[in-house]
Amino acid sequence: MDIQLPSYLLPIELFLGKPLNNGKVDDCHRMGDDCEQYAATNKGILAEGQDHKARAVATGQGDDIAAFHQKFEDPQGAHRNLVDASTGTHVMGTGLKVAGNIILAHKGVTLFQYGLTAAALAEAALTGGFGAMAAPMIRQAANKAIDYATNQAAYQVLG
Repeated sequence: MDIQLPSYLLPIELFLGKPLNNGKVDDCHRMGDDCEQYAATNKGILAEGQDHKARAVATGQGDDIAAFHQKFEDPQGAHRNLVDASTGTHVMGTGLKVAGNIILAHKGVTLFQYGLTAAALAEAALTGGFGAMAAPMIRQAANKAIDYATNQAAYQVLG
């Protein structure tokens, strides 16, 4: 999903600069879905492995079976590390999807600020005098509002 300014706002874009970053929302969501799907598949395989291990331990005897069981259940063992990796991959997928939503929200806020700025510039052009001097301040206020909204979204996600 990509948001682009309508052509009638091109003069405002030229005045203020490029409004939207190059982040692709769809790419973030696709990568997030891929990570979550991989994590779910991997957890299923690991659960099957746990079931096979349980059956082997229940029906087998001897030192080899006891060592196998001990190594499999070791908190620092390979199986536990793979379970943790699957959980981490799921968290990464969720993070990528949240990042895509932050990009989309940033684009929406930016377009909203562009509309406010366009209205303020039109008013300044009509009134002249102080209105013409206010244009740089309007641009600075719009940029600060965008930065504030982006920071607040990031704090909500990371907090």
